[in-house]
Amino acid sequence: MFGWPLLSMPVLMHLARVTPLDVFFVFISFVIKIKLSFFSITQPPKVDLLNLSFFNLLIKLTIFFDLGGTLFSYKNVTRTTFPILVEAIGRAGATRENNQIKLAYKEASIEIAKYYSTKKYYLHKNFFDEVFESFLKRLAINFGPDLLSWYTDHHRRELIKCLEVKKDCLSTLQTLKEKDIYLSIVSNIDEDMLNPLIDKGQLKPLIDDAISSERAESCKPDRMIFELALKRAGINARDSLFVGDSPEHDIAGAAPLGFTTVLILDGGLEPPLQTGKETLTADHTIASLEELNSIV
Repeated sequence: MFGWPLLSMPVLMHLARVTPLDVFFVFISFVIKIKLSFFSITQPPKVDLLNLSFFNLLIKLTIFFDLGGTLFSYKNVTRTTFPILVEAIGRAGATRENNQIKLAYKEASIEIAKYYSTKKYYLHKNFFDEVFESFLKRLAINFGPDLLSWYTDHHRRELIKCLEVKKDCLSTLQTLKEKDIYLSIVSNIDEDMLNPLIDKGQLKPLIDDAISSERAESCKPDRMIFELALKRAGINARDSLFVGDSPEHDIAGAAPLGFTTVLILDGGLEPPLQTGKETLTADHTIASLEELNSIV
């Protein structure tokens, strides 16, 4: 039953331009998996085969991306959020100093983030609404449902406007697509923001799938959203990369499942809902998306 692959090996090696060492490592990995399955071991040791060209011929590589801070930059978020807060205070018939506003919003964000970080699933609009309510209470500003409704709608629209696709995003995705790599987005984001951002960034022709935490009913680092993404791609985590800007959500969630993890550092702002707790170290760290080409 192995006659055809063995007879064709020299031809495959020539076409793929691989070395005998590449073939040796693939063969050893294949033998290990057979032996492990024979002894009913369900979790084989992680083997980094991403840079073996012959291996990439056998299994289609998959890369999963976070959205905010990874494909899109957060750099404009702070200067967009502040005017909304000032306008909201004015709508409530009040005034506050700029330093008071900034401090109250920072403290409210930290307080609510600690609570939400314990949840496996939540809607992000609920998180932002609770931060806003806590912010107003800290400033002793009375508010009603009309102001909350205005803030929810206005904040969502302005977030979509201010998030900008990174300069090297489209070119990097295009290069990866030309390598026949399956590309998917897995994001802690509500459904009503995911598709508008994909359209805004002109990502639709370049990605194969996109999953929001709302659709998965699971937020990273909870494993369910990662498992859903793998199921939809029809791939194993050990044959995949996960690229994200959050050590607590992306790296800590993907690594235990067997993903090769890539931490990107140019998010433009600290990722939201961070608690500062220690987490796992990524397999790779990159300063920009285009550096992915040196990994795959």
